[in-house]
Amino acid sequence: MSSTPLLGAADAAAAADVEVAVEAEGDAGFARFEARCTVCIEEYAPCCSMRRQAWEGGFWLGTPVVLGVLLGALLPTSQQCPVMPEPLDRVSSIIGWVYFCAWSISFYPQAYLNYRRKSVVGLSLDFQLLNLLGFGCYAVYNTALFWNPGVRKEYACLHGGSLPAVHANDVFFALHASVVTALTLIQCALYHRGGQRISWPAALGTGVAGAAITAYLAAVIGAATQGGGGGIAGGAFAVADAPAVPCGSTLSWLSFLYFLSYIKLAVSLVKYIPQVWLNYRRQSTVGWNIHNVLLDFGGGLLSLVQLLMDGALTHDWTAVTGNPVKFGLGFASMLFDLIFMAQHWLLYPAVPACSLWEAAAAAAALDKAACKAGAAVPAGDEAAPVAGLAQASGGLADWQPLLLPEA
Repeated sequence: MSSTPLLGAADAAAAADVEVAVEAEGDAGFARFEARCTVCIEEYAPCCSMRRQAWEGGFWLGTPVVLGVLLGALLPTSQQCPVMPEPLDRVSSIIGWVYFCAWSISFYPQAYLNYRRKSVVGLSLDFQLLNLLGFGCYAVYNTALFWNPGVRKEYACLHGGSLPAVHANDVFFALHASVVTALTLIQCALYHRGGQRISWPAALGTGVAGAAITAYLAAVIGAATQGGGGGIAGGAFAVADAPAVPCGSTLSWLSFLYFLSYIKLAVSLVKYIPQVWLNYRRQSTVGWNIHNVLLDFGGGLLSLVQLLMDGALTHDWTAVTGNPVKFGLGFASMLFDLIFMAQHWLLYPAVPACSLWEAAAAAAALDKAACKAGAAVPAGDEAAPVAGLAQASGGLADWQPLLLPEA
């Protein structure tokens, strides 16, 4: 009987391990392996279970709407734009909290999927590393613009007296995103990675960005110290009650914060590329949670809506011109989200769990040896269901942690 290989080298090695463990016990071992396949498909593949996917989709997508409306309706409106008329200021507040909740919750579907699978196969490690760099910069940027009186004073000096269009939810989102991204990166270190590792371009880019931030920070501290600001010890993030450098100087704290914001923007323009490439290379989005993408897209859309609404109602467009990172981030993330949606639903659609089990059963009935090895299937029309299983699962290596050892 002729056969057609389905798996790459890494998957073939994993399949060989399964074959050795199964053949040591004969038919009884094959029966236990087949039973474990059932557990994998029914319990371990939420991304392929239509019923589970629908339930989780409703939970992940509905939660930010409910929380955002409640927070926006109950909490005081922002005082950044005191001239905004009622009740539109309340509408702006609700929009802000909904997108804050959407963006904040968007980190959890992926972390939850990683936890369920005890694997990060399918999630780009480069994406996570760049994410941590970007959100770290964004957290410092938003925190200083919102809370520091000196930075706000310098901002007003450069923008005709207008204050930064940074809301409280922007600050908490950035801080929360940094923490959850760091925790997800820890998952990448602890869970099964299937041979994935951080690439040298991502490591090099992160290192160069870190060195540039350190050098710029040292220069700003030096300028503040020479000008009587006192550096960090003297309150570098409280210095601008009496600015140590001229308003608009390239060595001012505001300029440094803009530098961080541009790093965040640059990271956001490239960080999704490794994930897009990984999905393309695997011809699968298994391991990459689509609810993360939908929440991110909704958050980006509402962020732009709030920004434009605030500017139109207050006749103050410095919210756009003075906060380019927020404006640019919305467009960048939404563009890549559309690419991910196309990959998930059009290019590499998943197969429902019932179809996966039917494919596994067909493989067992057609050729026990091929099913045990996992490296080859019969040629011809009957091979199609098994090929569907391999494509939907993203390769045997993705499932290996649950196949061995036996629970």
